[in-house]
Parts: sequence; structure tokens; C-alpha cells
Amino acid sequence: KFFHSHYMTIDGGVFSDNRWDLLIMRGNKIIVDSALIMGYSPEFRAVVAARGSVGTTKHCVMDGITIRWQLNDFSHSTMSGAMYKDVEFRHFEEALCASQAMELERVKGTHPSQLVLSGLVWGTGTSSSTSKTKFHLCTSNNEEIKDVFWEDADGSLNQVNQNVGGFVIHQGDDATPALVYGAMGNTCTTLSDSCALHCENACLRPVTIMVDSNASPDPDALVLEIAHSLSGTTVQYTGHQGSILVHENGQVVHKSSYYPDASRGRFFTIALPPGSYTAKFLHGSTSVYPSFIKEYWGAEPMSCSASYASPTLTYDSNDVPAANCEALVKGGNFEGADAETWWHTTGNARLGLVDSEREGSTKALKIMGRTSHQYGAAQWVDSRCLNAGSSYEFEALVKLLDSAGNPVSCTPGPLGWGAAGACPEFQLFGHNADGTSFHQFDVGYASESPAASDGGWARIHGFASFEGAVASAERVLVHINGGDAGLDLLVDEISIMEISPPTASPTR
Repeated sequence: KFFHSHYMTIDGGVFSDNRWDLLIMRGNKIIVDSALIMGYSPEFRAVVAARGSVGTTKHCVMDGITIRWQLNDFSHSTMSGAMYKDVEFRHFEEALCASQAMELERVKGTHPSQLVLSGLVWGTGTSSSTSKTKFHLCTSNNEEIKDVFWEDADGSLNQVNQNVGGFVIHQGDDATPALVYGAMGNTCTTLSDSCALHCENACLRPVTIMVDSNASPDPDALVLEIAHSLSGTTVQYTGHQGSILVHENGQVVHKSSYYPDASRGRFFTIALPPGSYTAKFLHGSTSVYPSFIKEYWGAEPMSCSASYASPTLTYDSNDVPAANCEALVKGGNFEGADAETWWHTTGNARLGLVDSEREGSTKALKIMGRTSHQYGAAQWVDSRCLNAGSSYEFEALVKLLDSAGNPVSCTPGPLGWGAAGACPEFQLFGHNADGTSFHQFDVGYASESPAASDGGWARIHGFASFEGAVASAERVLVHINGGDAGLDLLVDEISIMEISPPTASPTR
């Protein structure tokens, strides 16, 4: 089991009779070279037979999967650079414990797998006539994971023309075969019993495109449309979200996942043949302009000719919609709205609308299940609307509740993040184009303790001038958190207002 492993080579060795002979969890650039991998060896079968039904050895050692690749990593980008070279598989077709040599699995994420396969040998007890004992993508099919791109460098998995390389993709991926045909004139054929297709001589390069979670009123309805400039071939992708949107008691709840949901955005993973492409985002037939677009490119294909040229991708507009800058915070007062423009940050926290029980307001946003002071609510703001040298005013109302629903007092002032008894505060997280990031604390904080006469509500307030890295950030996340762990956090009337107006219309 290799957990969060990067830049590692496994040279030689025998892996035998394990539930998972190799379990690669969120790892990049891992090479397995000249290894022998056995599913259910005759030697272990003899041990099982000798012991009979004693202990757990009566069971098959394998759990249906022998080489297991989880589909995500910490960067949220395409898993690239992984390779299986000159690996022999044996005993994966035994009647008692049939299994697969390789299978994809989704755990805590839905990110793609890019894997290079070369020189694979299907030895004793593993048929070379069918593909399902070699590998299959059927589990990922059940989980609706279709962004899978395995480079078959020497044609080891090609059932039609052996020794002719290409890419193995998911059978439910309709877009990639269309682009392969439009850009290269090549076709993809079905691999039997594998829930996969083989695209001969397809020089694909995957790219994961991340946009902000609120780029569309309904994130699940946001579509990425890609067009090949020369052939005009046009395809669409629906993407996937960092967390799962569910409804509980009529409220939208963002269920927790492994990473901070607010920082994840919405992802579109595609694989492009060589050529020039244009892209645009759509909600129905209406063009949508996300506040940021971040590309994570996978590795260039290894089996293509020396003249291979990486694909290029441009977007239909760089203009900033005026509405993005007119209200930097979307849905900050929660009147007649829901919680979908806000995302919880980390852990098992949940969001939902509740009665505010405050004069002049009917609804507020409640963050529940907070097991840490850092759990709160966040939203992307359009960094293109943040003008260097301008000052901004941050304001919100906050309230802390104990497990019985009673208001809890807190200590005002910038006490430092995570200080015991501190009131909630505004924070800014940012990411720059060069991969660096920043975290700005105490942008707005409470100047006085919550008053019982106000129902336990406290006002957090502050000013910030955007300079340097903040002003030039590629994407910015505004975050309200704080208050001791175990307390529910209510927020309302959230706003960010520019004090000095821009002198010119911003552009990307």
C-alpha cells in the first residue's frame, strides 16, 4: 500500500496472494518495473487446502481487485506519470478465486487516472484471449466515472491489432472518440468484457479544468463545450463537483468529502488529441463566464512520434460580466434564497437555511457539525473585480449556538486564529497563477461581544486594501469561520463593498 506516494520506482519483486497486491492511493509519477504479480498462487492454494476451514485462510485472498488505483490526489489534477512496465500477471483466472489484474476505484474523489502500460505479460492462469481478467473499468462504470485515460504504449491491451498502441478509455465516454475521429481520423473499438474502448494511435493529453463552484446557478447544469478548430467537431462535458449536493428536510446540504469543499470548485476532465481547440461554458444555451479558470495538464503521451505537438485550448471570452463586480458576494442575505452559493470548509460540517429570529430578517445560514474552529462557510469571489489599491469593507452578522440551541458569548477582537473563546472572523484565501497561495487572517472581526438584546448576534466588520499578491491573485475565497469547536455558527447579511470605485473595467 502506497499512500500519498510520489516520484517512486518499484523495480522488480514478487507480489502474491494479497487482497490488493499494489494499492496506489493518491500517488503521482510511480513506476512499477519488471515485477511479477500473482493473484491466487498454487502454493497458497495448497496452504488453504491443508488448513481446511480453519481461520480466514479458507477465503480467497483477493478482494476482487489486485492492482487498485485511487483516482484523486492532493492537487486535484490529473494523476500523471504513473507507469507499469514489463510486468507479468499470473493466476488471475482460477475458478475458485477469479479476479482482475487491474481495476480503477474511486475513493473520496472523482479525479481521473492517467496510466502508461508497456510490455505487460499475461502468464499462467491469466487468459490472454479476454480482457476482463486483465483489467476492467466496470466498477467505475457503476460509479459513473468516465474520465479514465490509460496509455497502452505497445498494444498489450489491443484486441484488434496486437502491438499497435493507443489509449484505453471508458466505454461511456462519448466525447473522446468523437474528438479522436474529428482531429485524427482514427476510430475506437470495444474491448470485450471490460467496459472500455481502445483508441489506436490516439495521442491524447488529459487536462482537468477547474472553475468556481458558483459559475452557474445550478452547478450540475454547467456544461463545458469543446470544439476542434479545424474539423469543427464539437463535444460537451458535464463535469463533477468536489462534494455531493443533497437535500435534507428541504434544505440543500453540501456533504463532506476529504478535501475542503469550498476550495474545490467544479471540475471538467477531458483528453485532447493534437490540434487547436476553443472552449466555452454554458448553462442551457446561455454562455457563462466563471470567475476563474484553472487548467491542470497531465503528462504528454509517451508512445507518439517525435513530431507530437501538445494541444492548445482557448476560451471564447476574457471579459468580466458587470454583474460579477456589482455584488462581490452572492446570496449574502439569504432572503428568498438557499444555501447553494455557499460551501462548507473541511470536515463533516453541513450547511442549511434556518429562521434567523432577528428583526428585519427571516433566514440565516447555519453551519452545523463543527468539530473544529476552522469549519465555516466560504464562497469564491471574482478576483478580476478586486482592484489593486482599492479598499474594501467586510461585514457580516454572526451567532454561536450550543447543542441545546442557546446563544453563546465570545471574545471580540483579533485574538489569533483558533484562540479559545474567540468570536468568528472574516478570512481570505488566495491562489496565484504560479502555484503559490496566501492566507489573510482578521480581515473582519467582532469589535464587541454579542448582546443578549440582539438575540446573541454579533457584528464582524473590517477593512482591507488589496495589494501585491492579493490584488493579482488568480482566485480568491472569502471565508467566515471561528468560534469554538462543537458550536453551531449562524451567519447573515454578508457583504464586501468597494470603498473606492475602479477607474476602468477589469479584464481577465
